[in-house]
Amino acid sequence: MATSPTSPSSPLRAEDLLSDSSEAPALNQVSSEVTSQLYASLHRSRQAEATARAQLYLPSAALPPHEGLDSLAQELSRSLSVGLENNLKKKMREDGSKHIFEMESVRGQLQSMLQNSRDTAYRDPLIPGAGSERREGDSFDSESTATLLNTRPLQDLSPSSSAQALEELFPRYTSLRSGPPLNPPDFQGLRDALDSEHTRRKHCERHIQSLQTRVLELQQQLAVAVTADRKKDIMIEQLDKTLARVVEGWNQHEAERTEVLRGLQEERQAAELTRSKQQETVTRLEQSLSEALEALNREQEGARIQQRERELLEEERRALTLSLELEQQQCRALREEREEARAGQIREHQQLETLQVALEEERQAWAQQERQLKEHYQALQEEGQAQLEREKGNMQKEAQAAREAQQQLALMQAELRRAEGELDTARRETDALQLEMSLVQG
Repeated sequence: MATSPTSPSSPLRAEDLLSDSSEAPALNQVSSEVTSQLYASLHRSRQAEATARAQLYLPSAALPPHEGLDSLAQELSRSLSVGLENNLKKKMREDGSKHIFEMESVRGQLQSMLQNSRDTAYRDPLIPGAGSERREGDSFDSESTATLLNTRPLQDLSPSSSAQALEELFPRYTSLRSGPPLNPPDFQGLRDALDSEHTRRKHCERHIQSLQTRVLELQQQLAVAVTADRKKDIMIEQLDKTLARVVEGWNQHEAERTEVLRGLQEERQAAELTRSKQQETVTRLEQSLSEALEALNREQEGARIQQRERELLEEERRALTLSLELEQQQCRALREEREEARAGQIREHQQLETLQVALEEERQAWAQQERQLKEHYQALQEEGQAQLEREKGNMQKEAQAAREAQQQLALMQAELRRAEGELDTARRETDALQLEMSLVQG
């Protein structure tokens, strides 16, 4: 991951991170909030470190910087935890690849900043006046751990009891005893000089002791800074583990999404197969319905034909009835004109023969028509029975139509039986007429 190059004198700052992050692709709102929190925490950490290092040159009565570093580390850890929890809660609705990209970017920037801070802390010497010459926010001077540990203790810094050390510490005393005394010694002046040198020596010892105390404080502060760096390293490791968990969760989410898509595809194929089967069933039902309608139309046409035949039979029956009435009238006329019958016996006999022939023809016609009606009835009955067997259980309307056709057939059969009865009656009347004619002839 590319980051802007930094030097020990000008480390990576939060403003540089913000300017670099503005060139990256636009991320979602949650990731931007987490990133801004991280940058703000890092900026506060840098300011706290700068304050702690600046306090190295302040009196020891100032507030120890490790308390601020601990609170800042806790705040940074808390903000990271909150940001990661919010990120994990919304990872199912956001783009996981953008989250991973941003986490990688933040991790790299954290490592770069911490490495630069650690290198600067271990490389720069302790110069009391250098802190005021640096800009605020830049790297500041510090003393390495080895230098602080190698500092001489108080007894090593104390002046030696040798003559050379005494001469270095007490130049006035040395100048007084540099040559042989020409005059008698001034004991009062020597006593005053000795007291002054004792006072100066005590002051120097107190100053050296305060410097050693300051060195110890600096060592403690350095240990606190190292501890803070370790905490930051631990936070980076936790961030790496969290990133690994996020990647694992995202991979699991992708696997679940793939499985769901596969299940949906299978359901879609099953639905397509079911729909095709239903379409075939509907097509078969439509075909059977059209066949049933055609059969119903044929039945209706047959019923109309039977109705016309029944009307024709009714007309023939009326004609026969009229003819029978005419015959009866003729018989009455014959009975009334019995006397005249003998004269016209031949004519009457011929008329009787003609009538017998006509009656025989009529009887044959009736018999043939009866056979035709029976055959037609049988055919209709067989066709109706076959149609009923085919259409049975399919549609209630077709069954009702079949029942109506059966009722019509029953009515026609009843009409046929009635016509047969009337025909039998006509036969009996004809036989009676023949008997009367034979009696008349006898």
